[in-house]
Amino acid sequence: MRHRVEVDQSIKIEDKGATVLAFANGIAAAVVISGPVKQAALNVLLLRGKSRQTARLMLFAACLALLLQDHLDDLERVVIDVEYEGQEAPIREFLLMYLWQTHPTFEPWRITFQHVGKQSPAHVKANAVRQGKDRGFRKLMEKEVLTLVS
Repeated sequence: MRHRVEVDQSIKIEDKGATVLAFANGIAAAVVISGPVKQAALNVLLLRGKSRQTARLMLFAACLALLLQDHLDDLERVVIDVEYEGQEAPIREFLLMYLWQTHPTFEPWRITFQHVGKQSPAHVKANAVRQGKDRGFRKLMEKEVLTLVS
C-alpha cells in the first residue's frame, strides 16, 4: 500500500539548535540535523557563492531528500508543509535534483505543498522527536549532508 504522507519541520533550518523533519500518515519517519551539521552545510553552500536564502532552501531540500529517499516506494504523495512561503518552486527543484540522484524515475507530481497544521501526524511526530519523547529517528551525519549539497 502506498501512502499519502505529510511532512513537517520542527525548528527551521536557519534557526539555532537541531532541526527535526518528519513525515507521518500510516507510516512515519524522522531525521534530525544538528546545529553544527547545519552550519557546516550552510558554510559550504555560502562558500560556493550561494545566497543565504538559496543555501537555506538547498539545505532544507537536502534534508527532505534524506528523510524521504529510503521510503519513496511506499509513498504515493508527499505533502510538504509550507515552511518558506512563496519558495515552493525552488524547494521542489532542489528536492527533485537530490532525489533523482538515487531515484531517477521519481515523478514530480508526487510532491505538493500545503499548510499541514498542528493536528498533522507529521507535526506530532516532529515535536515528539524534538522533545525526546520519540526515538524513531535517524541522525543525519555531516558527510551525507555535504555529499548531497556539494
